[in-house]
Amino acid sequence: MIEQLPWVLIVGTALLLALQLFVLLNALKHLLGHDELPTAALSHAPFISVIVPARNEADHIRALLDDLRAQDYPTDRFEVIVVDDGSEDSTQAQVHPSAQPSVRLLELMGAAGKKAAIELGVSNANGDIIVITDADGRCGPLRLKSVAQAWRSATFDLLLMPIAVRSDNSFLQELQANEQAGFMAVAIASARAGNALIGNGANMAFRRSTFQLLDGYDGNRQFVSGDDMFLLRKMQMANKTVICLAVPEVVVHVPAASSWKSFLDQRLRWAGKMKATGSGGMKLLPAIALSLPVMLWACTVVHLSQPILVMALWGAWLVPIVVITTSINETINRKPSPFAVALDLVLFSIYAPVIAVLSLMHKPTWKGRRT
Repeated sequence: MIEQLPWVLIVGTALLLALQLFVLLNALKHLLGHDELPTAALSHAPFISVIVPARNEADHIRALLDDLRAQDYPTDRFEVIVVDDGSEDSTQAQVHPSAQPSVRLLELMGAAGKKAAIELGVSNANGDIIVITDADGRCGPLRLKSVAQAWRSATFDLLLMPIAVRSDNSFLQELQANEQAGFMAVAIASARAGNALIGNGANMAFRRSTFQLLDGYDGNRQFVSGDDMFLLRKMQMANKTVICLAVPEVVVHVPAASSWKSFLDQRLRWAGKMKATGSGGMKLLPAIALSLPVMLWACTVVHLSQPILVMALWGAWLVPIVVITTSINETINRKPSPFAVALDLVLFSIYAPVIAVLSLMHKPTWKGRRT
């Protein structure tokens, strides 16, 4: 039995690789299409409320507000609501309510966290379209117009949109940018297939009346993070309309984690969020994603004397994911080299299983709060 173990490992790895290939080919089929916006001018611009939850974002929020003021959208048809979530810096001082379009500053009292901030913003919003933007994000001038066009062509309950990680080409930031591109490929492909697996709270929109009908984050408020995934699951369970808009005009660019510690804390927080909200495909896909690297490294150690076999297994894992990740470049305006993507995937195969195990034992802090 022990003598047969190496080949059992090979067969098991090959079966998982075949399953991954099936999933990725199906994803690629959906990624090959492009979302298109109506070209006709809006006959009536729907009123949009942009909610910006903010905690300790004094260094970033002014740039976002400048982006929102530069929107190619009637200033009397949208508002910006900044909800300060107990900031300990000068975040509030960076918000100037007198500027156009209308900017309101609300202060979260009592309850704390992004979910509570969003709920407060929604309860004070005037628009039936709510757009959520993290305070450290950046967006282009056609974002709100594109959301409005999507609303007019296919009224939604929840609209998922892509994000991209800003990178200065440093090793750590490029690693995060390539990783995020892979996540967005999964998000876009699954949403186009009619079963969205991932949403991102830095860039999403929803119908205010639907959010209120579902009692917002009732039942999930005990979790500090996960506002995006909890809302997505709640919409799906209520059979509401969830669509994806993946065009360059709506991409939000977010900063990368600035240090390895913040990178680790962020991944631990994400892992905990997935654990709390995972169901169906969100349990199967992470299981495959985490099991395959472990098995590949095990095969590498056991079969060091057979380098061709080892390289074939690694190639079968790397190539399809590199293709999928590269396919998203046009949407998020990135052009990483396939070699860089492959290298980052090898690194992902090392740290992802470690983070998954650590997330079972460790809860990181997020902006000074325990998650």
